[in-house]
Amino acid sequence: MQSRVVTTPDWVFDLLEDDTPERVTWVTKGLGAGGTYGLAFWHYVLCTINDQSRFSWSVAPTYGQVQDTLIPTFAEVLTNEFKLTEGRDFQIVRSGRPRIEFPRTGQQIDFKSAVQWERMVGPSVSHISGTELGLWPRAAFEKSQARLRCPKSNRLQYLGEGTPEGFNWWEKEANFPEGIDEERNYRRVILKTEDNDHLPPGYVAKLERTYAYDPQKLESYLRGLFVNFARGNAYWEFRESRNISLGLSANKALPIAACFDFNKTPIAWVACQKQVEDRRGQERQIRHVALAESSGKSRGLLEACAEFIAAFPPAEYSETPIYIYGDASGYAGSVLSSNCGYDQIKQYLSSKYREVSVRASRSNPRIQSRLERMNALFAYRMAVVAAHCRATIRSLTQTALKDGTWDLAKPSGEDWSHWADAWGYYLWDETKGLDLERPSREMPKGLNKQL
Repeated sequence: MQSRVVTTPDWVFDLLEDDTPERVTWVTKGLGAGGTYGLAFWHYVLCTINDQSRFSWSVAPTYGQVQDTLIPTFAEVLTNEFKLTEGRDFQIVRSGRPRIEFPRTGQQIDFKSAVQWERMVGPSVSHISGTELGLWPRAAFEKSQARLRCPKSNRLQYLGEGTPEGFNWWEKEANFPEGIDEERNYRRVILKTEDNDHLPPGYVAKLERTYAYDPQKLESYLRGLFVNFARGNAYWEFRESRNISLGLSANKALPIAACFDFNKTPIAWVACQKQVEDRRGQERQIRHVALAESSGKSRGLLEACAEFIAAFPPAEYSETPIYIYGDASGYAGSVLSSNCGYDQIKQYLSSKYREVSVRASRSNPRIQSRLERMNALFAYRMAVVAAHCRATIRSLTQTALKDGTWDLAKPSGEDWSHWADAWGYYLWDETKGLDLERPSREMPKGLNKQL
């Protein structure tokens, strides 16, 4: 019988040498540093150590990330590193209660969603792994850690990894020097992006370009360090690691929304599209994608429309429906006036595109309602920004609230808040029918499906 040669990542090897009971290990990492791969490796080895325990958990922020990240990574590790065969040595169940079953031992790894922490019930478990802790609510850690009590376990341990996302509850737990915190029985490992030899050429340089506008983000997303992102942010659920994507483009067969904010000159606009994201053969997710934006230089509506036309040339997009959204002040003057802002935009764009219609509401939502809706969409990754939309990203990361109020802080001379405003009116109008307080009820295409 041939022996299996398994190459263990150095940092994972060190963790496996640590048999301290009830040890909690925090792995703070840069993007692409290999933290999730190491998590899956560690988790399976703990299954072999805890061979008399049937259940263990692995947790991601949402079930979408379970399907897109955790399950594929576990399958890759089991197949490539441990030479196991799917269908014989392990079985993946993706629907209902996502899990990986090991028929020979009777063990299973149950996958959980951190945002649905109240559903973390069931038998006691032997060990737990979690990814992207910076996107979890604190209650998810507390609730899952309470299940770590299987009496048959040989090693009760917890491993949480992720990219630091500013000063939140995880920073309070994990922001100590690399090594062991004996008092709390914590251990911290820091993984830098540049230390992963398996990344494609140019990956680090691409991250440096993407986050060049904010050196603090580079400290977090390249070096795995906690830095303060907060500026009293109005869009507190917006995360670059979750809500910014590279390589996004418009689908000519789908309507494009042109979203305007009329309360500031230069006029701000954001172009977005409701797209369906494939989920590796599983249920698909609807998301609203910001694809283009104004330059911040247009002094009037005609210049703003000219920028939009340049972004979506009629030679390619003349048959694409164009829907116009924005704030209610675009109807100013008279409800029946043919010279209101929206009529001017429609008239100008209709000369270039076959189908143009105004879909903006005639009244604006309360600021609190709009912000809460946008942040819920960010939390569930239903709103995503193309990495090249720098003004929109700046707007989402720098717009603050006035202390103790839901009013947006707009100091004299500020020029950043209006792109987020423009997109927000569209997001509010387009998602009115979704129950985002209980997303498992009406989440489109099965997103964050209820267990």
